[in-house]
Amino acid sequence: MRGKQIYFVLAIACLIQHGCSERDEDNLSFEDGRSAFLKPVDPKTEVSRFSRELQIEGENLDGELPALTNIDPSFVQGFTATASITKDNILFLPISYQSENDVVEALLQLENANNYWQIPVQTVNNGTNLQLGIPSHVLNGEFLINYILRKNNGETSQVLRTMVDVVSAESECNGSSFPTIEGNDGLTVKTYILPDIGTGTLTVTYNTFTIPDRLDIRYNKEWVASTGDLLTEGEAPPVKDCNDVTSGDGFIGAFNRFTIEFNTQVSRELDIYVSGCLNNGTRWTVTVSCPNNGNQDALWYEKLPACPCTFEEVENGQLTETPAGEWRVCTSASQAFHYGATSEIRWIPISSESADESGQQCTYDANGNLITSGIAAGSPDLVSPGGCGFDEFLGIDPNEIGADYLCFTNHCIFDVQPWQANTNRTLPCTNYLKLWPSNQGDCATNTRPNPVNDITHLATLIGNISCEEVTTLFEIRD
Repeated sequence: MRGKQIYFVLAIACLIQHGCSERDEDNLSFEDGRSAFLKPVDPKTEVSRFSRELQIEGENLDGELPALTNIDPSFVQGFTATASITKDNILFLPISYQSENDVVEALLQLENANNYWQIPVQTVNNGTNLQLGIPSHVLNGEFLINYILRKNNGETSQVLRTMVDVVSAESECNGSSFPTIEGNDGLTVKTYILPDIGTGTLTVTYNTFTIPDRLDIRYNKEWVASTGDLLTEGEAPPVKDCNDVTSGDGFIGAFNRFTIEFNTQVSRELDIYVSGCLNNGTRWTVTVSCPNNGNQDALWYEKLPACPCTFEEVENGQLTETPAGEWRVCTSASQAFHYGATSEIRWIPISSESADESGQQCTYDANGNLITSGIAAGSPDLVSPGGCGFDEFLGIDPNEIGADYLCFTNHCIFDVQPWQANTNRTLPCTNYLKLWPSNQGDCATNTRPNPVNDITHLATLIGNISCEEVTTLFEIRD
């Protein structure tokens, strides 16, 4: 009842104070174009109204989709069956096809709606990307889209179906980042509401693993970063089958990051678009750091404590204050993961805010000196294992177990699998060592490096093989 009272008061105020323009039964607007009241629309229960309020460059028509009598079921090669999006964003529906005749239009209808859209189609690279603007006043919920393509000779595709889920924006940034999002096939659009801190930077860290995905970032309604060419206003991401993509299309399998500048006095919303190539299973993760109002947001591993220069410098359980944590003196270094190292210590974070904080790993040679580079060197942990590893979790000596073991922790998923061979997260070893750089310690200078089993001079020869495979080569050599 209270909602109706508020609506009535707004309507009377609009008529008395400002004078309203002609309006529909749900939305009020002033003659000067200002929006006075947009009644929320539920995509589940108000599907016909929601359909009309989609922002589409086409014509909205009453009735059902025309009956299909001349179907060519073979010309559509791929489309996305699922999508997740936050309100006030653009929903892209990529479709790839092969056709000797021009595709001239798409007919699109929301399931159970009493109206549909007739949308002109422009073919680019054997496909198109339909664009649907999701209004700002939509509520969370799922809706099903049915759509067909029509050629200039009258032939149509079969009915394509995409289930879309309108979800909430991320607004809580705890610890060092917003919650990590992950997905697979389909389009995902996520909005992040930034705290009102003025100007600053944040980092967007992504891992698209082996099967390529494309990442596009939008701030203040403008495209500001991409794994491919930066999109222009009104432009859609390219449509590609997984077998046909190249890095030039922006579909990549990689672990990397963007640094984004912002000014919350201009806009507090950042939108992340992740789209996969078509016709293959894919998987990806994206993490947005908490905004920093300084000049530069440090990379995750730059916030970790430096490695002691020698193995004897630190005692087991020795605490650190900034950042809060403790050093653990581990058993002998694992030859499966750090071939050539003799001993190992780890820094373990102490935080009640997040179970997936980053950690530090340091390895040492037979003389107790810090190893500064190479396969034998320690690597920072994007997700700390919370201890020394196998000897604590499984009661097994680390030298009695190889790299091929059951992966059941986030440390294994995000730190170990990119190192391993033949996983959907595997990275070339040269890339891995750049993205997980060994800490040089306060003692390391250009005149005092200590590489063990270094591969810098072998980068061209090694190519794209994993660090696990490089380790095997060193074992064979010895």
